[in-house]
Amino acid sequence: MDVEQLRLHIARAFVDVIRPARENITTHRCDECDELRDALAPYAWQDVPVNVLDDHRWDMTLLSDDAKQHYLPAWMLQALDDGQWAGDYVWNLLFALNSDHRWAPARPYTKEQRQAVAHFLDFIEHRDLSEWEAQDVEKARASLRERFP
Repeated sequence: MDVEQLRLHIARAFVDVIRPARENITTHRCDECDELRDALAPYAWQDVPVNVLDDHRWDMTLLSDDAKQHYLPAWMLQALDDGQWAGDYVWNLLFALNSDHRWAPARPYTKEQRQAVAHFLDFIEHRDLSEWEAQDVEKARASLRERFP
């Protein structure tokens, strides 16, 4: 699967995920979460401006279960770009996928969504990765299989 096919697969898989209400984007109130909530609230995942994502590229783990499901494709698509911060997006996605933090949205991940994430990991694995990055990809793949059998 080439990068454009993967981008389309991700977009199709997540197109119908409902955008959470503003108050449900993060799980608690603090300056960092309030800033993230205010930045993302006006946008569906398809419409988040790149500069907003770039400013919050490290913040995926702050998202609620439902917000993570909704905004996950935005992070994945930015990771596929060759932009300045693509590596940061990849690292943050791997960190988030390897954590147990908030992966149980009200509407469970669909088979197509799980496949999109798996294909994303396959694509990332074929990049020029260090040994520890390759291990993180494999851990993320194992977490995905365990979390979403």
